[in-house]
Amino acid sequence: MLNVNERAARPAEDRCVRFEAAYNFRDLGGYRCNDGRRLRWRRLYRSGALQWMTQGDAHKAREVLGVRSVIDLRNSEEVQRDGCAPFLQHPVRYFHVPILDGERRASQQAQERPDFDMSRLYLRMLRDGANDFARAVRMVVAHAHEPIVFHCAAGKDRTGLLAAILLGAFGVSDDDIIDDYALTSRHLDPIIERMRSTPGYAEIVGDLPADIFSSRPEAMARTLEGVRARWGSMRDYLASIGLDEAELAGIEESVLE
Repeated sequence: MLNVNERAARPAEDRCVRFEAAYNFRDLGGYRCNDGRRLRWRRLYRSGALQWMTQGDAHKAREVLGVRSVIDLRNSEEVQRDGCAPFLQHPVRYFHVPILDGERRASQQAQERPDFDMSRLYLRMLRDGANDFARAVRMVVAHAHEPIVFHCAAGKDRTGLLAAILLGAFGVSDDDIIDDYALTSRHLDPIIERMRSTPGYAEIVGDLPADIFSSRPEAMARTLEGVRARWGSMRDYLASIGLDEAELAGIEESVLE
């Protein structure tokens, strides 16, 4: 087994867990925090949609990676239309925590503006979805003593923001948070192709600005700048939406080493 320093030194592509039919499934382990601790490997995962998993994928997620909890950030319409992951059987727990449920049209209108900017959309999501993100973080707090994955459709926006919130709250550097966000770019082509052939997504894919289908580092960099300007830090953001230090200490005990 690799020691902490060896594991942390593994290349970024090793974060990517390869499945037959699930894309953008990644390990958040190894990132260094500002107090010298690191995130444990094989504890926190982020992903795109899981409903296309094969039975082999399901076995790998449940039995090899040991995933025991799934936090689904998709909205109710997406879940009802597309279903859930096939590995959701004992002993895997499923929690639906939609981000900005029912506000798809408002988000789409923002995306259609000629002055559209991803960071402005992300900051609006953090503001208007504060209660949703608080619920999602509390789910992670409650269940991260065992491997857990959170996901949306592409694993880029809702998932990317939750990952940034968690990493920022742990004291991971901006550079690492930005790099983690940008890793999604390696997985976007098959995700976009799948969306183009999926009812519900296909109708809107062609009308959206190109930035929606990118994970450019500058989008997350500007988002982190906006968080600092409005809240101070991601930890301050969590405090502003109701999470206390005891809750954050609880998750740190589970996921940091």
